Amino acid sequence: MGYIANTSPQQFRANRVTRILASPVASAAIIVFSTGPAAQALPAFAAENQYQDITDSQNSPFQKAFGTDKPCLQWLTEQPNVFGAL
Repeated sequence: MGYIANTSPQQFRANRVTRILASPVASAAIIVFSTGPAAQALPAFAAENQYQDITDSQNSPFQKAFGTDKPCLQWLTEQPNVFGAL
């Protein structure tokens, strides 16, 4: 996928893509795009559930935000086009 450079059979180094993704700006963008929708869904989710504690990993703001009934980590593994680096 081009995230690292293979400099010899047993040696690797970061390349331009890796350095960009590791930058504070890119790191912040990754966090915003992956957690932002769930954070934005929280107020409506809380109201719909009478502000009760979240006790079910399949019923949380994440499911509301991403339109799924699957737990977060399962859903993420099925979205390689969006979260393939995880």
